[in-house]
Amino acid sequence: MLFDPAFVASVHDDPLQALDGLDLTDAEIENLVATDRRAWGHDPLRRLRTLRTLVDEFKASSTMLLAATRSVASLDAFFSSIEFHDAIQSRRSLAGAFAEFLDRMRAEHDPADGLLEDVLRLEATMARCRRELDRADPAETFAGPFDPARTAMLSPGHAAGRYDASVVEAVNAVERYLFEVGLMPAVALCDDAPRLAGLPEPARTRVHLLALPADGSISLMPVDDDYGALLVAFSGGPRRIEDAFGEVEGASYDDLVTMTESLLEEGVLRIH
Repeated sequence: MLFDPAFVASVHDDPLQALDGLDLTDAEIENLVATDRRAWGHDPLRRLRTLRTLVDEFKASSTMLLAATRSVASLDAFFSSIEFHDAIQSRRSLAGAFAEFLDRMRAEHDPADGLLEDVLRLEATMARCRRELDRADPAETFAGPFDPARTAMLSPGHAAGRYDASVVEAVNAVERYLFEVGLMPAVALCDDAPRLAGLPEPARTRVHLLALPADGSISLMPVDDDYGALLVAFSGGPRRIEDAFGEVEGASYDDLVTMTESLLEEGVLRIH
């Protein structure tokens, strides 16, 4: 209710319908309705500050969507969306909900650049890794001898995926544009303001990228296809090592053992 004036109005107009399905007592519902509705909007910049924080984590994808919609309201609509309300009710990460909202926007507007889906997936992966790293216990270790019958998983803050080979170039192009505009934000008022341009064409080839902790944040590193396929095999959660081996094509068993031992030693994988 602090974020969504439309929801505040619906609660005051018909509280039983607006709050249907929520685990609230009659007394709690009465308390909500008895509150002066103006109190919910005492901070008119709350939505904008929160949106700015979310956009900071999804700089490239949100900018590409704004270029397609030409409307700030298209992003501000997040606070009235089912993704936002579900995240609040289930106490999930707002960043994850924002990524889901952006993906729905992407599907609706279908920008012609062809890279937005991978850009959004990459930024959502890095946002998830940052939260995993924040929750991780640095004193917790998961060491053990290599055994293909054991279960392993990616360590907190690590994730791997296959992306269009131009995805990093697209992110860099957006960040250059945002830097240029950020030097003097008032240029947004000008007809000759810088516009988002120069995004690369999709490469139509795929590369493996590994997100990993670096200096307290998350960095990206390209990995060759064998290592990438092995890491992707562990991306869904704990897996028996020998089962993950079965999903990697073109690498010998000995090579897979060597790669897994190396990844365990470097802390990219851990024994579960």
